[in-house]
Amino acid sequence: MRLREGVVEAAAFRTHGCATTIAAGSCLAEWVTGLPVAEATAITPEALNDRFGGLPLGREYCAGLAVRALRRALAAASQR
Repeated sequence: MRLREGVVEAAAFRTHGCATTIAAGSCLAEWVTGLPVAEATAITPEALNDRFGGLPLGREYCAGLAVRALRRALAAASQR
């Protein structure tokens, strides 16, 4: 996560997980690039799920994993 003047300048992710987890992380990293930090922080698992048009049944939790990781990364990057 790289921030510049309150905007997500670059976002990337690394995970060990199923294809749905990888897809959720990839989608979220692309989505937040260029967004103000406040907007990126406000993204919810439901919004990510909607962006996909619905995640596979039983894999909806992958959106929550991605969003929690995003919020931690934003907090860490904001403290640098």
